[in-house]
Amino acid sequence: ASTHRPGELLETALSQTLDLLGYDGGAIYRIESGRGEATLQCRRNMPDACTDLAGIIFGTSFAETIATGLPCYLEDDRNPAPPGSRLLREFGFAALACIPLVVESDVVGALLIGTQERGSFSHDERALLEAVGREIGAGSVRGMLYRRLEAANREANLYLDILTHDIRNADNIVNIYADLLIAELEGEPARYARKLKDGIKKSIEITTNVATLR
Repeated sequence: ASTHRPGELLETALSQTLDLLGYDGGAIYRIESGRGEATLQCRRNMPDACTDLAGIIFGTSFAETIATGLPCYLEDDRNPAPPGSRLLREFGFAALACIPLVVESDVVGALLIGTQERGSFSHDERALLEAVGREIGAGSVRGMLYRRLEAANREANLYLDILTHDIRNADNIVNIYADLLIAELEGEPARYARKLKDGIKKSIEITTNVATLR
């Protein structure tokens, strides 16, 4: 997940699912956080109309249907409802699976898988597809979190650059005034001024060490 951009990760996951398991077409959707909309991320051998899946069958939006977190199977061999039969004919599939991509209790998207020859999904196939859906969802979230971490690191480094720059500027100014005091003062006050300069030197060393450790 850390080595792929979001689109590449999902395209690879879809291609391997279709190729390794021998299915004929599929698509992956992502639910936009806070918007309640499902957007197509990648597809193969799947028509444009696949976003109408839930509207045709359930009379609700695709995003609302998959947000329940429950898989949906349309299968010719198991007497699907008439809307499901019509949808399968439009897609050219004998069976179609809609697998939510679930991470813990959150649904982050959906995997559509279609087969032209098999009219149903066996119990083992369903279990495998649902496991694939969980892994794709987890991989997608890991990739997102990794990119957020990279962005947070860049932002933290920027703040540290600004802070160390400002602290160094302040130290340099105070250091100049400390030198002026040492030149003007004698006795005990001059000793205090030299201690002040030593403290400024220590501050400069600390900011330098912070930059080096970072």
